[in-house]
Amino acid sequence: MKAELEKVRLLLDRAQPDADEAIKVLNLLAEQGNEHWLIDHFLGIAHMVRASYEKAVVYFETSLIKHAENPHAYLQIAKCFNALSDFEQAERYGKAAIQLDQHLLEAWMFMGEIYQGRSDLEKAIQCFTIANKLDPKNHVIAYKLAGIYSEKGDLKKAMELYDIALHMQPNFEVARAEKDKLYTSFGRKSKPRGGKYIHLCFNHLYAKSLSDMLAFVNEEYDQQHLLFVESHWAIEEYKPDLSSNEHAAWFNHEYDFPAIINRCLDSDVDALFVHGLFFKWQKKLIKEIGSKKHIGWIIWGGDLYNPIKIKEPVVDIVKHIDSIHSLVEGDVEVFKKHYGDRPTFRFGYPYPGLYGDIPEVIESKGRPRIIVGNSGDYSNNHIEILEALRTKKDVRYYDILLPVSYNLLPEYEVAIHKWLKAAGMLGLVKLIKTFIEPDKYRALVDASEMLITAHNRQQAIGNMLLSLYSGNTTVLKKKITVGEKEQMNPTWEMLKKYGLGVSGFEEFRKAPSIRSFLKKAQPQKTRNQQIIMNEFGLETRAKDLVTSCRTIRERVTKKHAMVN
Repeated sequence: MKAELEKVRLLLDRAQPDADEAIKVLNLLAEQGNEHWLIDHFLGIAHMVRASYEKAVVYFETSLIKHAENPHAYLQIAKCFNALSDFEQAERYGKAAIQLDQHLLEAWMFMGEIYQGRSDLEKAIQCFTIANKLDPKNHVIAYKLAGIYSEKGDLKKAMELYDIALHMQPNFEVARAEKDKLYTSFGRKSKPRGGKYIHLCFNHLYAKSLSDMLAFVNEEYDQQHLLFVESHWAIEEYKPDLSSNEHAAWFNHEYDFPAIINRCLDSDVDALFVHGLFFKWQKKLIKEIGSKKHIGWIIWGGDLYNPIKIKEPVVDIVKHIDSIHSLVEGDVEVFKKHYGDRPTFRFGYPYPGLYGDIPEVIESKGRPRIIVGNSGDYSNNHIEILEALRTKKDVRYYDILLPVSYNLLPEYEVAIHKWLKAAGMLGLVKLIKTFIEPDKYRALVDASEMLITAHNRQQAIGNMLLSLYSGNTTVLKKKITVGEKEQMNPTWEMLKKYGLGVSGFEEFRKAPSIRSFLKKAQPQKTRNQQIIMNEFGLETRAKDLVTSCRTIRERVTKKHAMVN
């Protein structure tokens, strides 16, 4: 009998099961007087293949008389009743299967589908969540959960789950198609009077503060702003938390690019904003959108200055840009000089650590600290700053910290280490190569004496504002070199225009000691804090964005009216 049962199992396990042949073998075994419970169980499965669900239930019930503790029989009966549209009985037998074996993955998935079919989505989520714990690497479970969240209207959560399914199974085309549909649906429920706008940003620290600001605008104004953040790391292993903004979602440019393009081109979108212009996907997107939508470029700094520095301005990209957005007037002048005139609007990020819950200041009890630069990028000119520090007679009383968690090339790290060794400063300087979360960076700044930068472009504004807010001496170049020509540093001019007490790197070079240069006066600190909160706070930045979008929408509407 063992051989015959194995033959039946193989017949029923085929891609196209042979139920008729299986039933012949099983009936012959029964006629020979065999009463093993598996005969009835397999007869039940064979009749399920033939869609004879009533007969199948009878055979499964018979098998349970002989072997009552078989959860698989209860599950098959549940499936039969589900096929017969008797959902109450399906639920009853599905629960019985789980009661006998709480680790029966198939039963939890079946019950999830039963509840989803009955529109009891919370219970469906509970079942599939338990299934996920039993088999965390099962891409089908992630896919099923995504579908339920999509049905609930939580498109953001659904996208995240489709991403998980696709990460586990990149060729899961059904999941990719469903995710593409969600991008089309994302943000479509409402039709705000003030218009709809799409923001495209890469995965960076400021994606979080951008998300927070857009959530505030969506809540307080008559505009809707959707945010799509590309998922590849700019800072290794850092992924900002966008959970507080229901209109923010991730995308992968390698797979989701067509869906993002289609969403940007939808008729309900008034304009789109590209945050920074560093990556090929950003440039490709701008070219593909072209003149079909208003495109605003949010200038970061390096995206403007670096192409000019290497004498390769991105003219082919900028010809599709309809407006530029920056707080730094000097950056606008550099743009106009190299690319011509464009409508200009104020835009700045609410800097992390300067809105929301501001951490309590903890005074440092160790050696005084100096922070040098804001990243590992060579444009920080770390060695130029270290050269200036080395000349100070009291430098050995300070710890010098270089936050270099992103954009640090191996050869540049070697160059810094080589210089430190030659200068005898290895024991004074520490390279911080792990990313510092905003609240921890804020605490680090609070516990420091000074921030020194020496970029030849607009950079590190957020770091400088944090330093000024903490009352620290904050150093940057008054003059910079752009395209081999010396000019005033736009960041210096901007901060001075607001009345913030920054110090010139040129003067710092000449100072005999660090201590003589420190200017940590409480009245200046209080004044800095008031200016920063008034001019760079979340509400101020949000108001600038709303005002810009109103003007852009009016111009776009007028342009369309003239064409028609």
